[in-house]
Amino acid sequence: MTITRDFILDKQLVLNQYRAGYRVAVDSVLLGAMVDKNAQDVIDLGAGVGAVSLVAGFWNRQATICAVEKNADYFSLLQKNLLHDNPLLHGGQRFSPHHGDINQFVPDKKFCQVLINPPFDQANTTTAPPDELKSTAFVFQGDDDIKNWWRVGLRLLRDPLPPPNTNPPRLSFITRGNMEGTIVDFFNGAGGGTLAMQRVMTRGLGGERVIRWLVDFQPSSSATNRNDAPTIIRARDFILQETIAGKMVYTQLAESILRGREHHPFPF
Repeated sequence: MTITRDFILDKQLVLNQYRAGYRVAVDSVLLGAMVDKNAQDVIDLGAGVGAVSLVAGFWNRQATICAVEKNADYFSLLQKNLLHDNPLLHGGQRFSPHHGDINQFVPDKKFCQVLINPPFDQANTTTAPPDELKSTAFVFQGDDDIKNWWRVGLRLLRDPLPPPNTNPPRLSFITRGNMEGTIVDFFNGAGGGTLAMQRVMTRGLGGERVIRWLVDFQPSSSATNRNDAPTIIRARDFILQETIAGKMVYTQLAESILRGREHHPFPF
């Protein structure tokens, strides 16, 4: 299989990936830029070739980052990207790649932050890709599928500390633009806390379109009932692209984040 040597964050980080199969896109950079700069231990579930982990490690230079990936081909490049080809991040000392299924992964500790960027294909609306590399990593992402990712993420978070703790654990993820109801319904049964949600949008000649949700959940240390509803914060919209002179271009904020010049200011 052909491997391409690419770059992200304005060529500050090296990313080896297969020419066939899933290719790293904007989603990974946006999610990685949501890393908590105070987090000591971070885990990236479904890490692929490591883009989210790399971006998170770029913005938080103190954290140790565990990256879990079940696909053997992706995992080989995950190791290369995290441990060998980005000396700027001191990967051998900070990154810990694990080969396996997230449902069977049993770490020796809990984490300050869980990052999740699973496949976005919706059940019964998409057929599995024909090439073998894509098919082995392919997940039909219906409501039950994505909820399982969130359940695993919550299980891996460390317990929140009571006030005046100012660094609560965080489950952070990116998902499809049509998932708002599913997100709210799921976290209404997660035991309280704070649920911050931000729409990722494009503004084109045909109007505005929600293409993704960026979500950050912080569990409560004082919840007494699993069914307690969280406090929901609707962050101001993140405009990824807009039309200027008839062409779709990245906004100034999006361009700054994608080039590694600005940490994503989320949640507001």
